[in-house]
Amino acid sequence: MKKFRSELEEGVMLVSGESGDVINLAEMTEADNCYPIRYTDADGRLTECWRNEAAIEPI
Repeated sequence: MKKFRSELEEGVMLVSGESGDVINLAEMTEADNCYPIRYTDADGRLTECWRNEAAIEPI
């Protein structure tokens, strides 16, 4: 089992420069762990998207 780099409700920075919060964790057996992130996009809309560990950094 791989250790998660981020925790639930932790703030993260997306590679796109936007920041948001981790809302769930998904453990993968043959890929990087994934995280659904809730954030406000550049247009001001609340958005949710899945990102793998390489695409986010804890803040």
